[in-house]
Amino acid sequence: MNPAGDAERARITYFWDRIRGCAGGYLEATFQTFALLVAIRVFEAPPFLKATLPAAFPIGFLLAPLTVYIAARLRRRAGAICASYAAFCAFALALAVGAGELWAYVICILASQIVLSQVSSLVTQIYANNYPPNELGSRFSTTFLISASVAAIVSYTGGKLLDYDISFYIAIFVGASLASMVVALAFLKIPTKPIAAVIKGNPWQSIGLVKKDKLFAWMLGGWMIMGLGSFMTFPIRIEYMANPIYGIDATNEQIGVVFGAIPMITRLLSSKVWGYLFDRVNLVTLRIILNFLLMVSHLLFFITTNLWLMGVAAGILGLAFGGGRLMWQLWVTKISPPDKTAAYMSVHSALTGVRGLMAPFLGYALLQWAGPEFVGWMAAALIGVATIIFLPTRVLLDARRKEIFS
Repeated sequence: MNPAGDAERARITYFWDRIRGCAGGYLEATFQTFALLVAIRVFEAPPFLKATLPAAFPIGFLLAPLTVYIAARLRRRAGAICASYAAFCAFALALAVGAGELWAYVICILASQIVLSQVSSLVTQIYANNYPPNELGSRFSTTFLISASVAAIVSYTGGKLLDYDISFYIAIFVGASLASMVVALAFLKIPTKPIAAVIKGNPWQSIGLVKKDKLFAWMLGGWMIMGLGSFMTFPIRIEYMANPIYGIDATNEQIGVVFGAIPMITRLLSSKVWGYLFDRVNLVTLRIILNFLLMVSHLLFFITTNLWLMGVAAGILGLAFGGGRLMWQLWVTKISPPDKTAAYMSVHSALTGVRGLMAPFLGYALLQWAGPEFVGWMAAALIGVATIIFLPTRVLLDARRKEIFS
């Protein structure tokens, strides 16, 4: 034990992680809003490719157990490995700027997101190693707050630029490439140790945790159904607003505000509250509250064509995201021993990839078959089922926490 050294490591991590959050907010706005919007309005992508782009991060998550294993075998610092992922993302985004054909654009965007998604498992391990357990939520929520602030600004200004001249998407992607390089620099500055010190075994050994840890497996089932319900609505929201056949035909600025700026602002306003609650309140209780907010948002958004009501729905979604993103990144720290966090997170990430890969295609299929309103009702129903699954784990989770940290 070295309290002075631990405090200094936490201080340095906190400083550089906030810088990473600033650049990450720019990247989030680019991938969440503009990557698909450009595919629709610049390249006129067909439905299959419009569903493929939102599946990029989930495809990357599927590779999480393999990339954690490779990181362990390389015996390099976790921060250095994350930096290499971010640098590749910057390179792929730079190539996307010059893509004159749809296929080249899609390949570049897919590659950038698939590789960047690999940092998730390693980042959670970095947090577990560098921050005290009772400060994880508070520290991460600050980074999250900064990220949301930048994302809100970029979403709004980017939408206005695209309304002025659609070719300004090139400038947006150049900025995203530079932001990814800043992320790489921040990772290099964060003190980390080799993943080999905490993760060993073959690439798929971590999947065995689902069989060994029944509580973990049960909670993963709830996350799977809840995530499937939410993920399938995200690309459909942009399609619903942008495609004139649904009666809205919103401008790029309106899409940037409703899909990007408004949820980012409410996420921003709520993130510190969720971080405080994460450190002090039962995880399942928070998950159920967030699920209720998601259900309301999905139903309200798809039963109207009124942009004001859609903005309210987007605000509720951002409120849910304020806690949901934090919980997605950190919830395994509530259930796993500290030295196995990366292994648990790799399994969670991989299953996120499974549902995230399925969800956009399911969403587009339901949209074409039954229309936007049905998508909203189906999403709410799946989240309701997930809530029922989470309920019995509340007491079990408290017992697990006492077992790990007693």
